[in-house]
Amino acid sequence: MAEILGVVASDPYAIPEDLQAAVAAHELSDHIRQLVDDGYTIIQDPLAHALTDDIRAAILRLADQDPQAKAQTRSNLLDLDPVFAAAICVPKLLVLVDFLLGKGAVFSQLNGSIRRAGRGSLGVHADSSWFPAPFPAWEIMCTACWVTDEFTLESGATLMIPGTHKLRRHPPPDAGKDMPEARSIVASKGSLVLWNGSVCCT
Repeated sequence: MAEILGVVASDPYAIPEDLQAAVAAHELSDHIRQLVDDGYTIIQDPLAHALTDDIRAAILRLADQDPQAKAQTRSNLLDLDPVFAAAICVPKLLVLVDFLLGKGAVFSQLNGSIRRAGRGSLGVHADSSWFPAPFPAWEIMCTACWVTDEFTLESGATLMIPGTHKLRRHPPPDAGKDMPEARSIVASKGSLVLWNGSVCCT
């Protein structure tokens, strides 16, 4: 007698029981669907908006002042100003990170940068690029970007290629030549953009 086993894929939108109350309280269901479908979402949180001016001022004070640099940056900001400790504890952000990566995600780094006009893009990449392809079936990392100045089409904005996190691989070498499917992240000052580390962006 043969035994036939059926394997049913888990629901990617399913919210773990221990997160359901927080997701409901912060009204994050749509954000979860965007993370699952597109690989990124834009978050509005009152605490984030309240902190934005102080975060911007701290980055301007601490970032590299080299006028020739492609981007003025400063790494490992967490212990350089108390505002950064508050920044990584924004409630909506933490709930979505827990959904994406699971409880106990490890905080990796906190960088600030000042991008100037005419310096070009970073090239098409996935932030998970130091992992070998194919990326594992589970999510390995995510990135959150604090919008301290409005992201607009005119001033320049991060580009995302929706759904590419599902491919679980590095972008092909010619990915930057033609990207009709890419979306510009247009977001107001104080927004947080959260994306899956496997989604292609630039």
